[in-house]
Amino acid sequence: DDVQTVELSVYLLNQHDIQLDNISPHHSTEQVYRLCANKFQIEQPLQPYFALFFYQQKDDHLVLIRPLFSFESPFY
Repeated sequence: DDVQTVELSVYLLNQHDIQLDNISPHHSTEQVYRLCANKFQIEQPLQPYFALFFYQQKDDHLVLIRPLFSFESPFY
């Protein structure tokens, strides 16, 4: 099973980003969420307050559209 992996960019509200390496299309949103939480070192009790969002770039601002639900693919 030869699955191609990619580097996924996750952008913060201050427009900085982190890179998640070796992400495949088979990763669920929940798996990507856990990788982000680990990368940011968010402790387990605080993780319910963390979310991933779809956004649009408008001028020099990020506009949040809505949360990324667990059943959706992070490869939108």
